[in-house]
Amino acid sequence: MKASDLDYHLPRGLIAQEPAARREDSRLLLLERKSGCISHHFFRELPTLLRPGDCLVLNNSRVMPCRLFGKREGTGGRVELLLLEARGRKIRRALVNPYRRFRPDENLILPGGARARCVRQLGEGYSLVELSGSGPIRGYLERHGRMPVPPYIKRPKTGSPQAADKERYQTVFAQAYGSTAAPTAGLHFSRGLLSRLSRGGTGLARITLHVGPGTFRSELSGDLSRNRIEGERYIMREQTARTINAARRVIAVGTTACRTLETRAV
Repeated sequence: MKASDLDYHLPRGLIAQEPAARREDSRLLLLERKSGCISHHFFRELPTLLRPGDCLVLNNSRVMPCRLFGKREGTGGRVELLLLEARGRKIRRALVNPYRRFRPDENLILPGGARARCVRQLGEGYSLVELSGSGPIRGYLERHGRMPVPPYIKRPKTGSPQAADKERYQTVFAQAYGSTAAPTAGLHFSRGLLSRLSRGGTGLARITLHVGPGTFRSELSGDLSRNRIEGERYIMREQTARTINAARRVIAVGTTACRTLETRAV
């Protein structure tokens, strides 16, 4: 399969920049596999489309507010960092944009008076970055980091992080801290909708897959089998696997839950 086989036209006006006022008021498309019929619904109707004994598999990974915009010391040029896993007490691997503007031993001035120094470039857009003046990094990100919303959702790069994004770009069942992007199919569930599903006999199984930075990389091209995608970490507990195996029908909520199931089934 070629990357161009997946191209399609999406009018810019159909790309929502803000979520629906209520999560479950998002639209839902249903495709009947046997007949090929398509029907349109709202997400709040999901309990009527499922049957007792079905099992929804939810990804409970929590998104880190790990996007930072800094200025190069001296030139003032803007550089974006997406902070990833720790490589030391103050060192993180980071996806850097633009990569070539932040070279070893250069410094960025970050929000809140912190600084970031490029320790080493790792290739493919990644660098090791050392933070100083930030205090504990997780607490710093909660105060100054921005949610890593997809690039087609436009947000200002200056000013205070949007509090609404920190609440709505997170599922209501998020627990395990570690994703660089939201498992977006789960964003439409409210706590009330989950309760209705449980009362109706739908099982809810929770797995954890921490979404990696590959979701922000757009340079896939040519033969897709020749493109390398970075691996991701997942957790599925034994009791969860037994619950899923006992279900009459299993519905993966989004691609993150789907690829976790596919990996465990191999």
